[in-house]
Amino acid sequence: MSDRGQSETISFVMVFVLITLTVGVVSVVGVDGLQNVRHAEQVNNMERAFEILDDNVEDVSREAAPSRATEIKLAGGTVGLGDPIWINVTDNAGTTTKVKTKPVIYDDGEGTQIVYAAGAVIRVDDGNGVMLSEPSWLLGADPGLMQVYSFTGERRSLGGSTNMLVVAHRRGHRYEGSFDSGTDDVDVVVKSPRAEVWGRYLDEAGLNQQSLTDEKATYRVTSGATVRLTKAVVRIELVQ
Repeated sequence: MSDRGQSETISFVMVFVLITLTVGVVSVVGVDGLQNVRHAEQVNNMERAFEILDDNVEDVSREAAPSRATEIKLAGGTVGLGDPIWINVTDNAGTTTKVKTKPVIYDDGEGTQIVYAAGAVIRVDDGNGVMLSEPSWLLGADPGLMQVYSFTGERRSLGGSTNMLVVAHRRGHRYEGSFDSGTDDVDVVVKSPRAEVWGRYLDEAGLNQQSLTDEKATYRVTSGATVRLTKAVVRIELVQ
């Protein structure tokens, strides 16, 4: 074979290898990009679903609807009830009222969670949380009002690629107590793995930080207002 023929053969082989490698790289990058887009879309859909869940819980607790169902389309990850958190209100006279609630949690299995707890929707990415929707508390008013949704139900999770329902059933609504910050030091305490997120919310609501750890946020009402605490008991049922 002539030198020219050998050169043309080598050039053809190099072009063929280059094309093959390029197609392979584009394929891998394309698949990864598509997976990232799908994952982001699933998380965004879950945020919207949890905001609808919040609206439905409002209907059950405030409008006296017996139940409301929220449809959630799972495309991976799990939805379930998590470990209980506590919302406490206490004064320096030693009076403390505690409300326990189980958060509804979507976990994508890759470091992202959407959490609905005590009336707030929170997103957590790799341990860093932000409150997407605040609870309907009126801490800057007089009287200040705190209505805490106390979720009960079987602690289990559903997952896979399926449609499911999160059904909220009304179980009761009661007045828990009144705390006068004009005569006592009134503290709002949130015990939660997402205490830092709750701390930011309480700070923005005008309360003064007393202590803040990874598991507990303690903030004091200093406005001289009376804080009234109510509890709406809602049973959460997961249906697949």
